[in-house]
Amino acid sequence: MASSSSTRHHNIHKPSALAVRVAAERRQRAIMAMLRDEHSERTDDLDERFRDLNARGMVVTAATAQKMVAARKGAAETKGAENDDDEQQQNGTPKPTPTTTDYDQLYYDLQLLPPPASVVRPSATAASQIHDGTQIGGGPGDDASSSAPAQPSQNAAGPPLDFGTELDTFLECASAVGAPSSANIAKLDTLFRTRLQAALEKCSVSGPRHILDKLSEFRADFLHSKNARLASSPSFVQVTFLQLVAKLFPSEARFHPILTPTIAFASELVGNTRICSVGQCGRLIFLCAQMCDWFCRRPRFFPEVLAFLLGALQLCCESKNEAKEVPFSSMNFPISLPHRQMLFVPPKETTTTGTFGNLSLAQIFHPNIGDLEAENGGILDGEENGDAGANNTDEDKCRLRLATVRALFATIGQYARKYGTTAAADESVAAAGDQPTNDDGTMRPAFNACFGPFHRFCLRLPVANYPAQLADEAAQLTQLLAKLMAQNGRVTQMKRISKRGTTTTTNSAIKMLEPRFDERFDPERRNNKNNNDSNGMKSREKSWAKRAKNERRGALKELRKGARGMANAYADRQRKVRRERDEKTKRIMQCLEVQESEHKKLKALKK
Repeated sequence: MASSSSTRHHNIHKPSALAVRVAAERRQRAIMAMLRDEHSERTDDLDERFRDLNARGMVVTAATAQKMVAARKGAAETKGAENDDDEQQQNGTPKPTPTTTDYDQLYYDLQLLPPPASVVRPSATAASQIHDGTQIGGGPGDDASSSAPAQPSQNAAGPPLDFGTELDTFLECASAVGAPSSANIAKLDTLFRTRLQAALEKCSVSGPRHILDKLSEFRADFLHSKNARLASSPSFVQVTFLQLVAKLFPSEARFHPILTPTIAFASELVGNTRICSVGQCGRLIFLCAQMCDWFCRRPRFFPEVLAFLLGALQLCCESKNEAKEVPFSSMNFPISLPHRQMLFVPPKETTTTGTFGNLSLAQIFHPNIGDLEAENGGILDGEENGDAGANNTDEDKCRLRLATVRALFATIGQYARKYGTTAAADESVAAAGDQPTNDDGTMRPAFNACFGPFHRFCLRLPVANYPAQLADEAAQLTQLLAKLMAQNGRVTQMKRISKRGTTTTTNSAIKMLEPRFDERFDPERRNNKNNNDSNGMKSREKSWAKRAKNERRGALKELRKGARGMANAYADRQRKVRRERDEKTKRIMQCLEVQESEHKKLKALKK
């Protein structure tokens, strides 16, 4: 009765589902009202701060920007105009001060954008030194990059420069039919130096927005082609746009509002492009080489680039047994023969002249490169066609394959020097002409893990089938990787060099990567002696003693449990034996009693 009454009492005070819902809605409305009040307070605070800055003249508005442009033009006026300004100042009329403030400079520094025209900018010579001499989308064999840069004139007559219009004109020129030609590349270079740079100086805020909008369009097109399973190899327009961004915004910062999404898009192109032909492989190798020049002013790790280069190097090796073959580093490479060895050079494959050049833009961005490779399904082997009249085509395919392999070796060596060397470069790196930028050695501890597979595949290359020039380059790459792996194999973490007097000693920590964790550490009691003793020895000894005591207690418990089980089993056996003995004794006694009674009966009958 008591339990039933308590249950009824509990059910009486339990709220209904409707009451719970109403209470939850009330709490939600109260929270939303509190958030609205807080938002309004913050908005009022920001408005007040903005009005204060505007009253103090620390906010750059459109009128202030026009004044700064007028001041820059006024600096080139004649001496008579300056005398007029002096007279105005003597009469008491205020003279506008369109110079930028520290707040404006801080604003542009925080956004990592080009500063306005009034801010002191580098000279034309310094600006021309930013470019490394390569054209927009150009290769090493073009001549337009060697010409002197044409500096834009500030007072040149013509329509006003708009960065969006100039960018559209530049991309239209890059998407023309003969875009990879030398003449078109020279035209792109002229547009870049004479129009885009000047337009970016005048549109220092809207220019980066146009760049980000175009980047979003390129990425949307790439995702559409990827989802539709279309050919998504990087086009000449995409590569040109990436190089344009790298030239307009040279920076060494860890994060940049323009370069960071551009690097992400370039890595996405490399990591998500399906390799179907040698032409696509050559385009991606060219993009990887350009990324090393554009975005590696300070060490950056590109996992997609290294994975692609490793897979492309595996395409150069012969696959004899598919079951025992090492899997590719990504899912973008073909796995069936003969496609999985599309860069493998057979013994009989040679060119007529015996020579081949570098990988040029006209080869990899040729509009008919797909038709050229489609004759053999993307495999550049003229013997599979059986067409005796296609000797020139087979020779072109052979040259394209050899040039692609050569560009692959050069790109791998370039990344190896970037990641595996420091400022104290050895003689081989200096002789190669590369200036290492890995000054702090951040990439060296992981060098062997990243480039060890490259060295193993280099040992499997069919060097005997290569021409003499390509065989020498393959041997140099193998030696370079072996040397850098031997140098970086001694690199350990937490290693520093300290100078004491005239001698230099090396203090190296224990080669142990696992951190030490204290199981008894109490974050609420950080001043506890168990947490702050020397090296934690006392706390560890106590914990070990307690663990040993617990283990000993558990062992004794298990032993007692086992002894108890053995005793119970022995007692069960004894009870079973005793029960059987009692049953046998009882049966024997019954038989004896029956015999005794029968004997007494017979004895009585005889009397």
